[in-house]
Amino acid sequence: MRILWSCAYLRGHRTVRTAYLRLSYLVCFSWLNLPLPIITLRNAPVLKRIRLPVPGLLFTLAAVLFIVAVLVPLPNAFESLEDFLPLHTFAETFAVVVACLIFSVGWHAYSRERAGNVIIIACAFLGVALLDFAHTLSYKGMPDFVTPAGVQKGIFFWLAGRLQGTIALLVVSLRPWQPFDQPGSRYGLLAGSLTITALCYWLGLYHLDWLPPTFEEGRGLTAYKIYAEYLIVGLLGITAAALLPRIRETREFDAPMLMMAVCMTMLSELCFTLYAHVSDIFNVLGHVYKVLAYGMLYQAVFVQSVRQPYVRLGEYATEIKRTHAALEQQSERLRAAQTIAHLGSWEWDIAGGQEIWSDELYQTYGYAVGAIEPSHDLVLSLLHPEDSTRIRQALESALITGQLYEETYRILRADGAVRHLYALGEVRRSGGRPQKMFGTILDITERKLVEQALSESEQKLALHIAEQQRETACALPPAAIDQ
Repeated sequence: MRILWSCAYLRGHRTVRTAYLRLSYLVCFSWLNLPLPIITLRNAPVLKRIRLPVPGLLFTLAAVLFIVAVLVPLPNAFESLEDFLPLHTFAETFAVVVACLIFSVGWHAYSRERAGNVIIIACAFLGVALLDFAHTLSYKGMPDFVTPAGVQKGIFFWLAGRLQGTIALLVVSLRPWQPFDQPGSRYGLLAGSLTITALCYWLGLYHLDWLPPTFEEGRGLTAYKIYAEYLIVGLLGITAAALLPRIRETREFDAPMLMMAVCMTMLSELCFTLYAHVSDIFNVLGHVYKVLAYGMLYQAVFVQSVRQPYVRLGEYATEIKRTHAALEQQSERLRAAQTIAHLGSWEWDIAGGQEIWSDELYQTYGYAVGAIEPSHDLVLSLLHPEDSTRIRQALESALITGQLYEETYRILRADGAVRHLYALGEVRRSGGRPQKMFGTILDITERKLVEQALSESEQKLALHIAEQQRETACALPPAAIDQ
């Protein structure tokens, strides 16, 4: 791949590079619409700046490298098995660690509200980790692992691990992303995965002769091995097809990353259908692609199990802030309306005696907002002496009967001003006992003053009319009055 890219650059074939970059972009970003981390190419002279998702770019490069390896005969990556063995051990050890992480994260982050699909992957990949471990120790050139190491033994554990992981991914892609009906189902899945793994160990260590050969020295892979890999590739293809419609339709899990893991695994399996001996280029590429696929799968499980709750928490926090802002606006409108209407609201905790006042009610009682601690005793102390007994009795009656409290009365504020109030209240009960009382108070002082002025005017008018009638009667002669 590096050679082709360098040749295109030296010859000035910008169209080749541009076409490749555009193809990568369209296939990996537009087609899959991956919301993933990106790489920015700042020095491309034609495209200037291109944004490519990292997993999509890796898969595209891996696919191109695979095609090049198929079309162009390449030398062996290692001259001997002894040279390849350290790389193989490192790659498989890394894969085992990642598979264990997949299990650990998926298993311990599980809750009854979480989708059971993650547990399916987690339990399956614990078995995959154990099978990959056996594959590593059974590879040709390794010390004896219960029985002598060899190609047949290593390939058996390889196929067992790939098949178990592939079936798990297929089930996950087809199953709705929802919790288990029975919370204890995960223990059954774990037991089933370990049972299957133990059965594979028993076959691979003691009864390998029961199975057809998978590799022949001098001839390479047998038809059984190739068809087994094709079966795995076919199952992975079905998995990818099942995941494809869910990429743009769901936010419940990282479908794009899971899709990339499946596609990278398919490339890995295809490589293992083509190698002629254990140290050629296809065997090396297959192990590299396997490591990349495990990393992507871990990312998908990690996002679902660990990051997604924090993402949702952030969404909830944003929604709470939005709701809080809306409530603040509504409260401000309510305060403005109460100020205009001289209407205050209150809440009385009957057991504790504390009250909560609206801002307008502070003004009605003659206090600055927050300047005093509201209480029921304070309210009673403000009652006009002539109305105090009546209002206390009305409150007691409302608490006993539960009927609506509705009274008009006067208060005597600290500054000596008399205010006329109209109060409405409703009692809330719990367990048959009054717990709280809610209500409103309307300042009707101005209305009372108008009514008083009108009453005084009517009285003056009546007196004036009566006086006029008397004066008229006095001015008439007695004979006119008699008539």
